[in-house]
Amino acid sequence: MSSPDLPLLGFHFRVDFILTKKAKSLEGRFQKIDGINRIWEFEKKMEGENAVEIKSPLRTKEGNLTLRRGLIVPKTTSTMESAGYFDLLAWFDENLTENRRIPIPLVVSALNAEHNPVQSWFFYNTYPVSWATSGFDAMNGSSIIMEEIVLNYDGFKQVNTSGLSATGIYTRAQTELGS
Repeated sequence: MSSPDLPLLGFHFRVDFILTKKAKSLEGRFQKIDGINRIWEFEKKMEGENAVEIKSPLRTKEGNLTLRRGLIVPKTTSTMESAGYFDLLAWFDENLTENRRIPIPLVVSALNAEHNPVQSWFFYNTYPVSWATSGFDAMNGSSIIMEEIVLNYDGFKQVNTSGLSATGIYTRAQTELGS
């Protein structure tokens, strides 16, 4: 007897920044992701003798992707380099401090129990619009410094990625996003 389809669990996921300039993918580890949405904008028109209101779709609008995590500073410079920490910081810096818009593809993947992607969301032309850390509180000795990165994107595509490895996701994202 086969088991019924079950909903995906939202706690096991990964985020891959595809740095096209460096021709590599960097996995970012985050605690929470919000903002995967698409909303229709409508135009209201009055038509007919009875002035019936008609809503006609104009366009879709995407939200901002918000990524949150506890601020982690790797112990060594070599660990930071191998994790791509400096490459990601350089990309943020180019966008936020140098006022240059350098969009990259980004992939968010829901993972199964074996840590393999099951469903992925490929984001087009992603770039940061803000980067913040939480405040400090001397009265709360157990508070964690949180990092929040808000990204804008031009659109996204949801894709079934069951059976693909991390390398397969990277290759598929390049194909889907045209990078």
